[in-house]
Amino acid sequence: MAQFRYSTTKFRTALIVATAITLMVAGLTWMMTGALDQASRMFWTAAAALVFFAMLSASMLIRFFRQEVIVAVRPTGLFDARYSPETIPWEQIRDITLRRTEDEYMLDVYFWYAQEIAERKGNQPEFTMDLSTLDAEPERIIRAIAQFKDIRATTDLQFA
Repeated sequence: MAQFRYSTTKFRTALIVATAITLMVAGLTWMMTGALDQASRMFWTAAAALVFFAMLSASMLIRFFRQEVIVAVRPTGLFDARYSPETIPWEQIRDITLRRTEDEYMLDVYFWYAQEIAERKGNQPEFTMDLSTLDAEPERIIRAIAQFKDIRATTDLQFA
């Protein structure tokens, strides 16, 4: 069984990005509330920034400070705390596809569905696993998963 947590350095980078995006939302709110008096304008800007940052980062911050396991590869299935508090049995997973953009690795996880649900969803993954924020190299995580389920690469990437 392999377990992975958030990486401290990668987590800091993600937090900086979340903060920058929050500041942009706050700036946009400030501009949009220009017609309000100063007290209301500051209140709505602060409220928008707080809500946006909380929605973007609250669960990530809690899991990081608690040192919780984010992804676990188990003989019984795949666990991703960002998607579900339960382990997903390997039998429920139809396909796992690897996508790479620059230095980021993503795994798209597809489930088996009844025909009508599959048609409604189209060919969309059930969830996407971002491997770039975890404390192990993506290749190590991919190899751990590949012991239990084949991974299809969307590019010419090959992992031993």
